[in-house]
Amino acid sequence: MADHDMTRENVSVPLLEVRDLRVSLESGKTLIDGLDLTIGRREVVALVGESGSGKSVTALALSRLLPDALRITSGSICFEGQDIVAKSDSELNRMRGADISMLFQQPQVMLDPTSRVQAQVAEPLRKHRGLGRRQAFARVVDLLRSVGIPDPAVRARAFSYQLSGGMAQRVMIAAAMAAGPKLLIADEPTTALDVTVQAQILRLLKEERERHDLSILLITHDLSIVSAFADRVAVMYAGRILEEGPTREIMRRPAHPYTRALIRCSLLVPESDGKLMSIPGSGSQALAIKEGCRFAPRCTLMREHPGLRIACCSREPGLEPVGQRWKSRCHATAEVLHEGDVA
Repeated sequence: MADHDMTRENVSVPLLEVRDLRVSLESGKTLIDGLDLTIGRREVVALVGESGSGKSVTALALSRLLPDALRITSGSICFEGQDIVAKSDSELNRMRGADISMLFQQPQVMLDPTSRVQAQVAEPLRKHRGLGRRQAFARVVDLLRSVGIPDPAVRARAFSYQLSGGMAQRVMIAAAMAAGPKLLIADEPTTALDVTVQAQILRLLKEERERHDLSILLITHDLSIVSAFADRVAVMYAGRILEEGPTREIMRRPAHPYTRALIRCSLLVPESDGKLMSIPGSGSQALAIKEGCRFAPRCTLMREHPGLRIACCSREPGLEPVGQRWKSRCHATAEVLHEGDVA
């Protein structure tokens, strides 16, 4: 286990600090627009939002794994003071797996069906830690045992297609943790898993965090997972952070109408007409909005308070403080937004 007696200075310096990050298509269309994000040491930060908001693109950008059609056009991604954007491919290859690991959704798709489990979990051990074949196999067995896989020596010799979804995700966690990274980027790690297996995977990630002083960026649309697991939450919409702050405060009293709508949708409580809450419209065209708030066309708060319309439709709000370590991108006053708590 890592030493917990870290100096005050080391704890206060973010492990990851992203500033004004922009990611665009070759056509020039911007998908991530001025992203600011920090992750402290041993901190779990959740990045939430609807599909298409830019969460997964952000995850790929942070580890410089963007597909060829996408590129980082500006901004910095500093990991322990080193700008990942400026690093060469060889430098990035030494960092991936050793310092920053990724845990993808759909593990049975990401695992190589033609390669045995032991080879896939051992790859970062041999690449970054220089272990020989026999040492690596022993370590793989230990890793599989640590993530709760029964008969680990037998499972190590299996192929990924022989594993259940939950077992495959445990193998992915073992591979991600093999070289002892400091940051784990978990992109929808419980998607397509049943509720019981979801709980097991989240408990395992919590244990890994405590055992290895691990920082985690959790990308998800499931707010129940966020409530149970994350220290802070960043709410993303159309490539922008609309609200960011402590999970407990945001889940109880969201400052942005989009966050409030997401939370109410997740509660699955019928409205007065008996229908479940849904956010009107679609966010697919929000990136094209050049003036005003990108959420304005879907914002019920603006419709309920017509006096907000001019500001909301003419200029985009900044990400302004609404509390300690808590910011929101909204023209509305705190009095309007906090007329009643969500839960």
